[in-house]
Amino acid sequence: MARDDSKFEALFQHAPIVMYLWVQSGDVFDPILTAYNGAAVQLTGGRISELKGKRVSDLYSNEPQIIDDFRRCFEERQPVFRRMRYQLRSDGQIGTFRVAYIPVDPASIVVAAVAE
Repeated sequence: MARDDSKFEALFQHAPIVMYLWVQSGDVFDPILTAYNGAAVQLTGGRISELKGKRVSDLYSNEPQIIDDFRRCFEERQPVFRRMRYQLRSDGQIGTFRVAYIPVDPASIVVAAVAE
């Protein structure tokens, strides 16, 4: 399994699309941002590091659709896809993104985003 983990890690880190790893722990639904890839660093100008360790509720309390997408992915264990307009926290720019919430294991999902 360790070999598969290292392959996943290499794919995650070097993928040309923005990817974030969220992990759910405990009984209350509120996943934590635990990892991100190089494309996320580039998109945010490095500011993504400030968000590591934050919970979904910390970051998206004013965006219930995003929280609903997280919850649906975790509960149904199926990918959730959405096209959305989103304002980046790093520089305030607004863009349109295609977002996929993808279950990795029972406690983790990867959120991948591609700017249009």
